[in-house]
Amino acid sequence: MAVAGFPSILVLIGQIGFIRDQFERPDKVFNTMPVSKNMLFYVFLLALVLPGTAYTSGFKVDQQGAKALGMANAYAVTADDPSAVYFNPAGLAGQRDPAIYLGAFALAPSTEFRDPFGADEEIDELFLAPHFYLAYPYRNISFGIGIYAPFGLGMNWSETGLTRYQATEGEIDTLNVNPTIAMRIRHWFLVGAGVDYMRSTATLEKMVDQSLVGGTDARSSLEGDGYGWGYNAGVIIIPDERFRFGVSYRSAIDIDFNGSASLDNIAPAVQPLFGGASFRTNARTSIEFPATLMLGVAYKASEKTALELNFEKTYWSSYKSLDIDLENEVAPAGFTDTSEPKDWRDIWAVRAGVEYRAAERISLRGGYVFQNNPVPDHTLEPRLPDSDQHNISLGIGYNAANLVIDAAYMFAYFEDRKVENSILSGEYSTSGHSAGLSIGYKF
Repeated sequence: MAVAGFPSILVLIGQIGFIRDQFERPDKVFNTMPVSKNMLFYVFLLALVLPGTAYTSGFKVDQQGAKALGMANAYAVTADDPSAVYFNPAGLAGQRDPAIYLGAFALAPSTEFRDPFGADEEIDELFLAPHFYLAYPYRNISFGIGIYAPFGLGMNWSETGLTRYQATEGEIDTLNVNPTIAMRIRHWFLVGAGVDYMRSTATLEKMVDQSLVGGTDARSSLEGDGYGWGYNAGVIIIPDERFRFGVSYRSAIDIDFNGSASLDNIAPAVQPLFGGASFRTNARTSIEFPATLMLGVAYKASEKTALELNFEKTYWSSYKSLDIDLENEVAPAGFTDTSEPKDWRDIWAVRAGVEYRAAERISLRGGYVFQNNPVPDHTLEPRLPDSDQHNISLGIGYNAANLVIDAAYMFAYFEDRKVENSILSGEYSTSGHSAGLSIGYKF
């Protein structure tokens, strides 16, 4: 991938103010909380200022709630906590109490690259992905809001390593604010929809070989930010007490990034072309973050056991190329507008999850995911060395009166990927761990 960064703190101020106002309301609903309002507010604030970056097929972040992750995110039909804002907004209509649900996940991907001559390089990363949801039912209408990171990428290779001329740093950070409304049309028919406002920051860095002009490597950087709008909607049908069916759709979001491109440590032989050892100019690019369709069926096998199966399609074919437009080009040195083909393809994920109530307050969860990858061989690169993957998850939930605590762990195994292309030939081996905690409170 070609762009990334951290969400602007300024973007958070308005949302934090709104949420804090809710916690400080003097009405009966919030005054029934037997826990510290300030404590909950500052836990939420901490979650937001932590960076939210992940590594999955493409660069979509699947870690949006610990109950869902414990079931391998086979949750588009169950959707019975405030994270329904993300998984299926219709699920809000089935919830009776005002509630919050917040937490974060630690994500630890590891990738090894081996070139055709046997040399290798390995990187280990650690990121945090936060989430916050609020649900407020009123009669037969439910309102909700989610603040989370739906996409993210973080990959940092050595500036002296094997990949340095294709990628050293690549990051994408997103922050999505998703107000939502849901309604129970009939006792068996739930609908919901929401609006997405997403900001993203992006950074791309790599080294430039200057040996032909007698210089050491230069550093090329691109960074920028932007915002875009989208929507999500969902339906849940409950024909009887055993079966539930659901569909959820999240639209694509097109973001135009405005920022700068720079080149540092320019070789003396070509410095006259750039006017010095460093050069900077305004730059623009855009990314269409893909739409997602989720279909699911849930089955209550017994009073203690519930199963869910989801099919998820992500429309990555929207990512056809990365086009970078420079305000000031230096054509004699090759520092000009670029268009990198990506040619990504749509992908499917199959998710299966189970929840078993082991005791009155304890639930055990597990799940499995298979998903193919969107990146063709001819555009695979070290910034996102994707491959087909198998994920296994485990989770546990504790429910005491109004307090809910969910914890989950997922292991991601990526099939080894060997490619020969014009970017960088070699073999990639990747695996990843994610673990996190979500805390909910019903008012």
